[in-house]
Amino acid sequence: MSQIPRGKSLDGALALLSDGYTFISKRCHRYQFDIFETRLMLLKVVCVTGGSGQDVLLSPCAREQSYSFTPTRRDSRSDSE
Repeated sequence: MSQIPRGKSLDGALALLSDGYTFISKRCHRYQFDIFETRLMLLKVVCVTGGSGQDVLLSPCAREQSYSFTPTRRDSRSDSE
């Protein structure tokens, strides 16, 4: 199983304020994964994008069960299309 990429900064709150809506997508593109771990206001946060994240967050059972899934490496060819 792949490790979830981690942000290198101590806290990503300033970057979140600076980047706003694009904060997650920029970092997912940088790490080439649809998931990454960072800290916001010194709290551990896992950010997810794409179909996997949507399925987990919008699932009717999401509040009743905990989910885990394998991080997916992004295909660099899809960025050029």
